[in-house]
Amino acid sequence: MGIRGRFVLVTALIALAVGGASFWILERSNEDLLELNSVRIANIVSAQVVADRAEYTTNIVGKLKRDGLGASRESDELAGFVQLPAQFVRNVAKRVATGSGDLYSYALVSQWNLNADQGLKDDFDRWAWGQLEEQNSAFLQSGTPTHQDGYRWQPVYRFESQNGAPVLQYMRADPAVAESCVSCHNQYEQRADIMAARKRDGVSPGKRWKQHELMGAIRVNVPVNEVAAAAQHARNSLLSALAGVFTGGFVLLFGLIQRTVIKPVAASVREVEGFAENVDAVVGCNKDLVVSADTQQQACQAALSSLDAADGGEQEIADSVKLLAQSADENAMRAVDSAVNCNELEASFASLKGRLQRMLHG
Repeated sequence: MGIRGRFVLVTALIALAVGGASFWILERSNEDLLELNSVRIANIVSAQVVADRAEYTTNIVGKLKRDGLGASRESDELAGFVQLPAQFVRNVAKRVATGSGDLYSYALVSQWNLNADQGLKDDFDRWAWGQLEEQNSAFLQSGTPTHQDGYRWQPVYRFESQNGAPVLQYMRADPAVAESCVSCHNQYEQRADIMAARKRDGVSPGKRWKQHELMGAIRVNVPVNEVAAAAQHARNSLLSALAGVFTGGFVLLFGLIQRTVIKPVAASVREVEGFAENVDAVVGCNKDLVVSADTQQQACQAALSSLDAADGGEQEIADSVKLLAQSADENAMRAVDSAVNCNELEASFASLKGRLQRMLHG
């Protein structure tokens, strides 16, 4: 695989790693942000419910009690009486559900409900109530006088799908914060109709509460389909931007490598090819010199043989021929050594050329 192929492969692997990591990080961030915002909405709603009921209980029901009247489940049939705080919250919740659209909804629920539509209705209610009962047991075992004095009720929630859309289901403890709440509900638990309802629902009748114990819960539903869609759109936009930046960077980097690496290597290959051709010419010349030296040596040997055979041959001529033969031998040896060196150089350049070509083309 050449430089181009390796660059493309490494870039593709980096793109997959960066894209996968970015997608995972954005997905987790969106999930965390979605949970944070949804739970924050549910916290605000439940806090508002508690504040509204406290204001109603203190300044309306309390005022009427001081005037000799008060609140009753049968307030519609009694002159001068108003709804119980729980009934007030229930009726406001119905009005909110009618007017808020799909923003949120809430309700008071309890295992010891007095109204039939405020019991534990589904799997989430039963699961969340069980979690709150565990907190209630921990609260009772802690010996803390009130939950404001160190014990903190923790909300329970999870995301579920309703009609194909994600919804945050949230439940917050609604303890008996006022002694009037405790005495009122303890009286109701002694009524025959309430005791019959408890037996019918499989709940032990005759419950006796103490102040700050778990008495009920505030359940809040927050549809998050619009928030989830917005988060998904933001995630896709960011991924698209990252893809554009990465593609642009890839093109620029490939152009830089093409200009600073690939083209210089290709030019080096051409230079090596030209130099190798010159080496081939030198090798050919040395081969010719070797052949010429061999021819000269053979001629000198023939001349020496002729002089030795001739009668009275000239000694000086023979000596000159010998010197010429010796010189031819030396030239032949140098030519052979030069040819060997040139062959080695030729092989070295051929190897270098092969490595450069493999770098370019694989």
